[in-house]
Amino acid sequence: MTYNSERRIDKYTFISLMLVYFYDAFSSAALLSEKGVSGLYMLHLIVALVGAAVTIAAFVKQSGAIICGWIMLLTYLAAHAILMLSSIFLYSFVLAFPLFLLSLGYLNEILIKINSIGIGTAAIIHCLMCIGKTDKSSVALAIIITVLCMIAVNLIGKHLQLLTEETVDNK
Repeated sequence: MTYNSERRIDKYTFISLMLVYFYDAFSSAALLSEKGVSGLYMLHLIVALVGAAVTIAAFVKQSGAIICGWIMLLTYLAAHAILMLSSIFLYSFVLAFPLFLLSLGYLNEILIKINSIGIGTAAIIHCLMCIGKTDKSSVALAIIITVLCMIAVNLIGKHLQLLTEETVDNK
């Protein structure tokens, strides 16, 4: 990819991640003010703020470089794995879905696989941890959705990469 397309992908990734981090930070802060100090909500707030800070630093210093996307997406993977695995709400795994889609923009098969398998594994473990807290059919549906997303992202990523290589070869 050219320098400009990497910079553009970095910009859209940055904006998307900031929206999710701000949601995490504001919802955690609201829960802290509403329900009082809690270790879980403090953890969520800290993870969101650290994730946002690392993402901002990566974007400001590395935008347009290959490492920028890696730093932003792997930080998001780590942050949301922590958030999912510490959450008591079954559907909190849905906040990780942007990672599946954002990784496609970089057309890097290794990055797509790492993010897909990493976030998918964390989401499945999270869902299994929710078995006693919600009905089993909801957990089964959440696992099926996660597995289908993992498969779809890997297939789409492979086809996008092949299409890009074919387009470059035909020029």
